[in-house]
Amino acid sequence: MLAQGGEGGSWDQPPSTAPPQAVDLLASGKTVTDTATAVEVTRQTVSEWLNHHPGFQAALHSRRQGLFAQPPKKVHFNNASLS
Repeated sequence: MLAQGGEGGSWDQPPSTAPPQAVDLLASGKTVTDTATAVEVTRQTVSEWLNHHPGFQAALHSRRQGLFAQPPKKVHFNNASLS
């Protein structure tokens, strides 16, 4: 288990080794494996961030709240292009 402030961060901040892109990818629905590949770390590292780092968990929760708070984008169809 990480000591408080492990990996260059404190418990209330995401770990310094966690790129902000990791939070964005997970919030958008990417898997742990896809996220790990994209940010060039192991799947186990992303799992550690998710399961044992309150700062990372808080950042992810906040990002998800921001995504769901936005109104859905309207899709406009041009009926002429459908024929």
